[in-house]
Amino acid sequence: MKEIFQWLRKIEQHASEIYQKASVKLSHDEFFSTFLSQLAEDESWHCRIMDSALSQISAAKNPPISEITFDDSTASRLEKPLVILSSQIEKNVVSRQDVVNCIVDAEFSEWNRIFLYAINILKEESKEFQYAAASIQEHEKRIRKFLDLLPSDIIFSKKILELPTIWEQSILVVEDDDPLRELVSVILSKTGRIDTAANGLDALEKVKRNYYNVIISDIDMPDMNGLEFFESAIKTDPLLAKRFIFCTGNITIEKEKFFLEHGVSHIRKPFDIFQFQEIINKRLSESL
Repeated sequence: MKEIFQWLRKIEQHASEIYQKASVKLSHDEFFSTFLSQLAEDESWHCRIMDSALSQISAAKNPPISEITFDDSTASRLEKPLVILSSQIEKNVVSRQDVVNCIVDAEFSEWNRIFLYAINILKEESKEFQYAAASIQEHEKRIRKFLDLLPSDIIFSKKILELPTIWEQSILVVEDDDPLRELVSVILSKTGRIDTAANGLDALEKVKRNYYNVIISDIDMPDMNGLEFFESAIKTDPLLAKRFIFCTGNITIEKEKFFLEHGVSHIRKPFDIFQFQEIINKRLSESL
């Protein structure tokens, strides 16, 4: 398994460097150049995730064992699109079509499937690797959006846009009212995977174990209220704050002050179910 992580680190680093070089070569085209620069940043971050994975494997008493074979021939096949693009950049003959060919052939190949396989092996051990899996999905979504906006003279297989989702959005609904908790779960059921909790104490345990794209929480609940839950949760992960949405009907001056101080969104009860869905969808699109 260690060999797979080492290869993934190498190819992520290689991709980051090549996309950055391509961004410079195509600097005259702002659309292409900006996108490639973002892609390079994504790959650089994935490289750091692999560093973390390798550290965890090295420290493990019983390191995971891969159930798939991985040899030089497999690596060579997956690296080929990047090798071709690198050569074109070095020869100063790279075009926008060349870049698109590389992105489609590399990013939608088994490369990312192997990345996800490796991450899935570790994600039960740490939320960091759940977040990595979610980031791969967003990475692919950005690429799909980029491909959709390409001019008609640049050609690629449209089948690439029909590939299956590799990460399902994950939402935590924290609400002590059983019928409302069930309603919100049903409303969002087509949006992603839904976990629920009836109070902040139960929710906090789930947040410690799992990565959530969005957390929707009531405030007035038994055992641990929503504000206490929020403060405890962000101690474990400060980035959770931007993924929180409070949903409450009793909004006092103190609560409004709390929302402002922490920069957290809120929805007032009673709410319109269609507007509620729009707010959650918007937050999901910003969650990474």
